[in-house]
Amino acid sequence: MKLDTYLTHDPAARIVGWPFRMLGALLVLACIGALAVCLYGAFVDHRVGFAIFTLALLPTGALIVRTVGLIALTGRVPAVPLWPFPSGGAAATWIVISGAIIQLYAANA
Repeated sequence: MKLDTYLTHDPAARIVGWPFRMLGALLVLACIGALAVCLYGAFVDHRVGFAIFTLALLPTGALIVRTVGLIALTGRVPAVPLWPFPSGGAAATWIVISGAIIQLYAANA
């Protein structure tokens, strides 16, 4: 039996305890709250900065909410935790690009 097959199919190695599940639930609520504030600022107050923050952080927020939400609900790490990104490299690239967008806007504001 290959080692990587064993580690992938071992359910006991991927269990997440209750304290971390509660922390994950708080993180999901914080991400949803931050997204709601950005959407409110972008659409109700017509602020360009909030629209840029929302567009830059939406995929990263979706990644955090989906992965941490599934961990908080099921207690297990999902098999493919990178959605909406196709790979870890794409996720890292988007995080760097969104950080650069936010820094450029913050420097010009």
